[in-house]
Amino acid sequence: MHLPPAEDSKIILMRWDGRTWTELPVMPGDSALWPYSVADARHVWVFAQPVQFWNGAAWRQQSPPLDEANGSVHAARSRWAINHTTSAYWNGTAWQLAPLPIESGGRMSGTDQAPWLLGGFFARGENELVAELARWTGTAWQQVQLPAMSLPRDAKPLPSDMGRLLLGGVVPTGDGEFWVLGDYRWDEHPPDGDEPVSPARPVALRHANGRWTCTWGPASRENRGFSDAEPDGSGGLWTTLRTQHVFDGQDEMWHLAEGRWTREFLPVTDGLPYEINDLAVIGTTVYALGVIRDPRGTQFSALWRLNR
Repeated sequence: MHLPPAEDSKIILMRWDGRTWTELPVMPGDSALWPYSVADARHVWVFAQPVQFWNGAAWRQQSPPLDEANGSVHAARSRWAINHTTSAYWNGTAWQLAPLPIESGGRMSGTDQAPWLLGGFFARGENELVAELARWTGTAWQQVQLPAMSLPRDAKPLPSDMGRLLLGGVVPTGDGEFWVLGDYRWDEHPPDGDEPVSPARPVALRHANGRWTCTWGPASRENRGFSDAEPDGSGGLWTTLRTQHVFDGQDEMWHLAEGRWTREFLPVTDGLPYEINDLAVIGTTVYALGVIRDPRGTQFSALWRLNR
């Protein structure tokens, strides 16, 4: 995890071993939060300018893994890093490059052994975002065809607006079975105004036995779509619903079980705004990692734990 910097301070990387936090020495360079890749329990890549590598004892400057692929790293997860056209995987001694089958890789989901790429692009002459998804087969990236979707029954879209899907996360649950989560948006006229607005409805798409099924998420005026999810080990999901108010809103944690959504409230003093950056489920324990903001604008790193 990282600690967001206060004024004139540096980013701090910390590791949780299940019992205690270990703080790494301050990395050379500026205090910006760059994408970082965790190679293993003792080694971390930080894709700053220049790239820094923690070798277990000290920071060392390294050559960027994607320089030959015409672009800097803009997203990373575990041993993986990507730019818009290429991925790089750290095998313990060197970076292995692989081209992406989608037009623009935006972020990563999944695990080290089974990563997924979530992206989107604007088609030529169109202003609607086209969602793209790809998965790693073990030797190459393979594009996954997303299903055509219908608008929610209560939607009142503008004429010819069919809506658009934005991806937030992927949850593999078995051989050929997985969930794709995000939100579905469309434009409509509000009852009290002329300017169109863009409502969003959280959505969870499940692929199993070669078929897609759609489960709409809980409707919320303050929050938009799912940004992260983890399997609960019993056929359900733990999910994060992101707020549309980045600095003064509150993300939400929801549990899907047997087709029903249930919200879990996180303990936060005085109802301060907060965001959830990552989820982890270990056995019956759910961890949520994020930040809390006080009225002065100061950010505090937070780790919530829920025992089920």
